Amino acid sequence: MGLHWGMFRRLLDVIYPPDCAACGEAYPKGSVPYLCDGCQDEVLLPLEPPRCVVCGQSYTGEISTRRSCSNCADRDMGFDFAVGAYLAEGQAVDWMHRYKYAGEIHLARLFGRLMDRIWQDDRLSGSSEWVVVPVPLHRRRLRERGYNQALEMAIEWKKHAPEDLELQIVNALRRDRYTTRQATLSRKERLSNLTGSFSLRKRTAQKIEKGANIMLIDDVLTTGATMSECAIELRKLEPKQIVAVTVLRG
Repeated sequence: MGLHWGMFRRLLDVIYPPDCAACGEAYPKGSVPYLCDGCQDEVLLPLEPPRCVVCGQSYTGEISTRRSCSNCADRDMGFDFAVGAYLAEGQAVDWMHRYKYAGEIHLARLFGRLMDRIWQDDRLSGSSEWVVVPVPLHRRRLRERGYNQALEMAIEWKKHAPEDLELQIVNALRRDRYTTRQATLSRKERLSNLTGSFSLRKRTAQKIEKGANIMLIDDVLTTGATMSECAIELRKLEPKQIVAVTVLRG
């Protein structure tokens, strides 16, 4: 199937539009692709404050001060802060597995729309121009999957960005090592699994000017190890800030 699988799935979606990703029923064309209004309100859990100021992890209860969580307290993250849209719980996890591992590329439209929620974070309001860098896949995994889920989400997300914002997608990173999937590892293993796995694609990275505002895009953030390693490489470009953006927060 290779890299042609993504194109094939898109064609099928045009001929045979998928039903609601949650309940399986036909849904009216609305603001969120592949999700009916009832399921949108019922199955999605928005990532709400209070949250860790670094990785975005939610706290339970009331916290009046800005603070980092136990996941970040003893670590120096490569990014400035992370923003997520929804909790990685319930059916959202199933959708993500189908999107990444079952070839359901049409769900990029759903996740791209759900990412709109990150604009509610007031820390993003100070910048009108952003360079969007998708987390890359190793070329072997790209052949296996047929598409980079982070890139597909970024493309869909950009289509309906607020009119006063300018988003430029740049494939500035390369994944040099074929590593064990992070989802299969313990926290300790995740933190070391990706060390030295990424590098800059020098030709495309030149499109990013010094002092740029960078959004690093991926599907799910759990420990933040992947995003942090990518951000460390992007720091070589001397950006103003690097924000890690994901649709789900583990």
